[in-house]
Amino acid sequence: GHIVNRDFIVMMIASTMVQILYQIYAVLIRTKGKKSGNTKIIAIAAYVLYLVSVYLLYFLSRTREYLADEFSAKVTSPQDLANSLIKIAYGIVTATDNENAKHLLHSTRHLGIIDVKNAKHIGAAAYITNNDPNALAEVMVFDRVSPWAKIIELNSTHPLTGNRLDALSDLSKKTGKFFAWDIDAAIARLKIDKEKLYGNFFTGLAVYCAPIALILFSIIFFLSWKIVLLALGVGLLIQAVYRFPMGEDQSTTILDQMRDPYASPVRGKPILLSGKVIGRGEAGYVFGEDMMYQDNTGLTFLDYQSFFGFIGDFFFAIGKIKTLFGIPSKARGWYFRTMGSYVALKSVQTSQVTVSSHPVLWSVVIPVILILISAFSLLIP
Repeated sequence: GHIVNRDFIVMMIASTMVQILYQIYAVLIRTKGKKSGNTKIIAIAAYVLYLVSVYLLYFLSRTREYLADEFSAKVTSPQDLANSLIKIAYGIVTATDNENAKHLLHSTRHLGIIDVKNAKHIGAAAYITNNDPNALAEVMVFDRVSPWAKIIELNSTHPLTGNRLDALSDLSKKTGKFFAWDIDAAIARLKIDKEKLYGNFFTGLAVYCAPIALILFSIIFFLSWKIVLLALGVGLLIQAVYRFPMGEDQSTTILDQMRDPYASPVRGKPILLSGKVIGRGEAGYVFGEDMMYQDNTGLTFLDYQSFFGFIGDFFFAIGKIKTLFGIPSKARGWYFRTMGSYVALKSVQTSQVTVSSHPVLWSVVIPVILILISAFSLLIP
């Protein structure tokens, strides 16, 4: 499909133009001398155009994938291509992971049939559901209905897999061909509350933008670095309070959380999982403090944060982390949904030891320090 559409030629030209913009910035930003002011303005303008062009390039890349999918589906069938996408994603997640493979997959993500970042998520979902069409379709409802998914997709070289399968489903209905993954039916089964969905989204978006909004407000009306610092601290504190809601941890499974269309990348859900740590978050990276966790329904990523910051992370990674591998445990934390899913870890508890993580600590301490510095400076004439 890509060859017939000749889209690789368009992508090559477009990506070259984007790279030229970056090179203009890289060269001109280093200029010195009397006329360097003008060249630096050009450099900044080129960099702004580069940033915009990157997202246009991503859009072009996603569009060409839809067109190639359509060609493939018409020549064979939508079901054949859907099977291939799921198998490739499943293969990426179950293949032996190492540093070389990781670098290769990420450096060539724009060339693949599926974006490796989304592939790992869908591969894990296929692994979880044993390719059960109904369960897998419910996992991918998030891609279709969540406003967050539309924002997440902006940074992807490929359409989210749920959207690709939905487009193939529409094509199969038009041609009268069989298609196993009916996301429309999954949406109907889950009975999406749009008021709740968009209410949560706009609240989360407002909180996410709070630091920038408060900084701009303070610059416009006060023109004081002390007030700007205060605004930044208050904005970050609002984010932290919203991001980590208090409440009892809900006993749940990874699959149930992946099927939740209301999940968010900016507001966590307090959960309790029962399973075991099966390895590091990044396989083969001996200094990685994060972990992969498995329960009887699937896999998710545990984001560990030490009380002592990066120094504590380092010592945990080279020492204590291995004592958790393969042992039945309970993991507490806040569940977040991005292109994949992860848990901001509170604790992992085995029969022998409890390891605590502190994601809230530094999220609160840093803005409080900024507020105190600002308040102290405002009190001094």
